[in-house]
Amino acid sequence: MTTPLYGRELEVRVSGDAGRSLLAGRGGILFVIGQPGLGKTRLLSELRDLVRADGVVTWLEGRCVSYGEALPYWPFQDLLRRWLSGGVVGPPDPLTDELAHRIRK
Repeated sequence: MTTPLYGRELEVRVSGDAGRSLLAGRGGILFVIGQPGLGKTRLLSELRDLVRADGVVTWLEGRCVSYGEALPYWPFQDLLRRWLSGGVVGPPDPLTDELAHRIRK
């Protein structure tokens, strides 16, 4: 059982609006940023539960790393790697082929 999320009403409302917008057919990107320990993972858990309860969605989540400033597009690369290969980092060609296959579905 998860404890209630207190003190984050604005964040829950904004992320919930983004989730409902997604379920209405309008895509988008939601960036959740902040210092460690502020509840980013917990907030995303709430949002994930909301959109999964109301519809069938593909949930893609990328992670930033502390050294990521030197790595252009790191969160997007991470997001695609996780989606296409379960997080396994490998040569780019198979990932490119898998991405093309999933887009055609």
